[in-house]
Amino acid sequence: MLKKENSARKAIICSEKQIFKGYFSVNKYEIKADNLDPDKKPLHFEREVMISRDSVMVLIYATTVDSFVFCQQFRPGVFLNKSNDDPYFIECIAGTIDKEKSPQEIACLEVKEEAGLEVTKLEKIATAYRSPGLMTEKTHYFYAQTEDEPKAGYYGVESEDILTHVVSREKTFSLLEECKILDTGTLLMLNWFRANKNM
Repeated sequence: MLKKENSARKAIICSEKQIFKGYFSVNKYEIKADNLDPDKKPLHFEREVMISRDSVMVLIYATTVDSFVFCQQFRPGVFLNKSNDDPYFIECIAGTIDKEKSPQEIACLEVKEEAGLEVTKLEKIATAYRSPGLMTEKTHYFYAQTEDEPKAGYYGVESEDILTHVVSREKTFSLLEECKILDTGTLLMLNWFRANKNM
């Protein structure tokens, strides 16, 4: 039995069963949680939750060419959605966190692997859950600025198929206004840039 008492209310895991194990794990939980209304009885329910590692995402701005660096790769979740959205959309550089490395270390490694750039200074934008009703993943969002001129091309390790793009600020903001940026993290960071860095 596990208690979580890191707020004014508490929740208890009464039982746990792993129902799938692959790249991600899916566990079924029986949970008892305080009701938001103190006059009501605690909630008692079952939920299936995807257990996944935390992740990082990095918005890279290249000052010399007034452009952002984005990655393009196949996203099966978009492909399997009922919409007609292109599963090969652009998004910021991202990666999962290994237990022995910090979010900052992973962010720098991912930038090197997916864009061929060396960054040492990261600015923290936010830390947020991607889909807290379904999965445990928490994402660390960073901003990195480089004076090096990034090169578009194919990057990533052997198991990855990544095409890196260098997109002007003007074009990026047009895509934003036209609702053509479909990744939530990329949306968050671009709007942060407009509010805090846009000159």
